Amino acid sequence: MAFLTPDSVYTIKIGEETRTVNVKIIPDGATAEKNIASYIQKGDLVKPNRKLSDGSGIPRGITVHNTNDIVAATGTNPAEQYARATYPNGNMNGVVVHYWVWENEIWQQLSDNEQGWHAADGKSRTESHIAGKEIGGNVDTIAVEIIQSERNEKTEKTAAILIAYLLDKHGLSPETDIYTHNYFYSNKYCPSVLLPVWNTFSNEIKSFYNALTSLQENVSADDKETNKEFSVGDIVNFNGGNVYVSSTATSAAGNSKACTAKITLTAFSAAHPLHLRAVNENGDFVSGVYGWVDVSTVTPKETTSSTSKEEENVEEKIPETEQKTFAAGEIVSVKSDSVEYYPGGVKIPSWVKTDYFYEISQVTYRGQKMIKGGKECVLLGRKVDKNTGEKYSSINSWISTELIKAEK
Repeated sequence: MAFLTPDSVYTIKIGEETRTVNVKIIPDGATAEKNIASYIQKGDLVKPNRKLSDGSGIPRGITVHNTNDIVAATGTNPAEQYARATYPNGNMNGVVVHYWVWENEIWQQLSDNEQGWHAADGKSRTESHIAGKEIGGNVDTIAVEIIQSERNEKTEKTAAILIAYLLDKHGLSPETDIYTHNYFYSNKYCPSVLLPVWNTFSNEIKSFYNALTSLQENVSADDKETNKEFSVGDIVNFNGGNVYVSSTATSAAGNSKACTAKITLTAFSAAHPLHLRAVNENGDFVSGVYGWVDVSTVTPKETTSSTSKEEENVEEKIPETEQKTFAAGEIVSVKSDSVEYYPGGVKIPSWVKTDYFYEISQVTYRGQKMIKGGKECVLLGRKVDKNTGEKYSSINSWISTELIKAEK
């Protein structure tokens, strides 16, 4: 059978490392042309056709697998050959994963928001790495299948880059949200090559993840242009359209539907100056737009008929007696009785108040105090685990100074 041709491709870039993802999603409703496994007989669906996490489509973790390296046919590579063996050939005994990785090659067969068959745990859930929460391999996580029969530096680096990218894309943590196949199915010693060196591989993921989040923070920190309508942390309407993997990309990586989103980065001198991530009504990251977009595709979420955005940023609007002084770099917590980030803003998720402290990244915008909903605000940056002190990616949310308190 002919080799697969990707329906689309996109590029992951972290520092000097660049990898291309070949996207060939198994069509919804695709059925087996022969008996593939006990649970996939001829005419049955070849993938679950269900969204992750009880239908929300939000990944709760990433499951790492190993499978044996193979000698691929001339003109292709093991990642493509494994993908093709899955669908349309139906030669993988029912296994369906999101990503296949070999050396510098990546093939994607499931969208990030859909379930696969890879963890041998059915529809069950078990205790997650986060106390008090449960997770299922098949029903909640993205599967990354790493093709190696022994240690392969190229393959492991590519897998680490991909996993770091996915963690950041979906608001997941390298500390708590990476799982092994063995975690969900103890009878399977998988990923067999990586389990003996798991700490080494985990640290490589963290290194790329930290480099990625650091690069993102630097983009916004260096972007000081004035007279711009939008700023990091704003909740906006994305009206649908092209999405790019970088602010300077010459072609779109894909197209996303209209949704509510948060601005996480800005680069106003570039062609696609706003980096968006889809959010729900509580401000939690959800499946949807993720990437750089044109200003023309974005409109403010909150508008008023009598007050312009520039007027809202006037320091004199807050009486002197209500002003609180915080500094960039200061560590703060969000008060437990807080409801919205600022009057009229999105609701604050419970984990924002219970799980982390925050490093303030900005106290002004365009040289003035940021006023939202009539309240002086600061921009919450990196999350700091309340128990370990470990720092994670930025939350990038403006919050009223009345709702935070300094931590020693």
